[in-house]
Amino acid sequence: MELKRKLLLFAFVLSASLSVLFAASCNLQFGGSLVTVENESSETASTDTETGDTESGEGTDNGGCISVDTQTDTAIFIDSDDTESDNPDSGTGAYFDTGSDTDPETQPDTEPDTQTDSDTVDSNLCPKDMVYIPAGVTSSITKPFCMDKYEASKSDATAYSYGNNESVAMSVKGVLPWYVNPMNVNALHIFKDACGAAGKALCNSEQWFASCTGPSDYTYVYGNNFEVETCNNVATFCDDYCAENSIDKSLCNINTLNCGYYCGTGSSYNVCWEVKPTGHFADCTNDFGTRDINGNVWEIVTTDSADGYEIRGGAINCADPVNRFKCSFTAGWTSLYAGFRCCKYLN
Repeated sequence: MELKRKLLLFAFVLSASLSVLFAASCNLQFGGSLVTVENESSETASTDTETGDTESGEGTDNGGCISVDTQTDTAIFIDSDDTESDNPDSGTGAYFDTGSDTDPETQPDTEPDTQTDSDTVDSNLCPKDMVYIPAGVTSSITKPFCMDKYEASKSDATAYSYGNNESVAMSVKGVLPWYVNPMNVNALHIFKDACGAAGKALCNSEQWFASCTGPSDYTYVYGNNFEVETCNNVATFCDDYCAENSIDKSLCNINTLNCGYYCGTGSSYNVCWEVKPTGHFADCTNDFGTRDINGNVWEIVTTDSADGYEIRGGAINCADPVNRFKCSFTAGWTSLYAGFRCCKYLN
């Protein structure tokens, strides 16, 4: 009997011990689960702080011990990639930050690219021997057009010959320009026909003026101050002539704008100006890209006047080039070196 009682007592104690151990085991497992969740939440909060999420950062300020509400928000943040489309009103940082980042980046990139592409397309509508002049550069230019990059030349012209073929006007670099002296109505018709044969038209006064003043509304094609050696004028080669011929500078009188008439003499006629091949003066231009709008030879443009033309741009034999090279100047005489260039409106 005594033995039976002892066995029952042993069984009871053993059962109680096992119950305690089992309970401790369950509590440890549950407690471990809680610690794991808190650590994940803490890590999430730390990550959110690095990415600038204020809400999760507040949880981190609590030492990783986040409240139920914050933990719920964190859980939403973690799952936002999965639930974004299902719950767009969740208020999670991930959802709204993604939208904010996308819109500003997309919009600025789209607008400049579209504008640049449009400008490039418009410019490419001009043939390679012409440059693009946009509408609005002056009040009279209401639609864009193309202008020959170079002064017109004959099709058989070279750097040493003016050529003889007047059937079509060319716009090429490195050849002597086409001009007449004196200018007359017959030459006007020849110029018009030559441009027409090239699929273009003789430039009118508004087109020429717009291309000369350029996008910056300059006095001369290259700027507002006259420069002796930028475009080909009467004084451009005065100092070179004196140097090449060992002439004293005082005799060459290089300090006056008309010295090209008296190279080496000081007073008697001894010219040292010369017509140069097209495009010879690289800086005689503006942002539009034409060459020799000022200087080299005058340029004939069409008008509604009785003669049907004006003479613009100055030339290599002009006295007082500081005035006659101005984009606004019009020659009132016809015994001069009269050239031209062609234009073409964009449809």
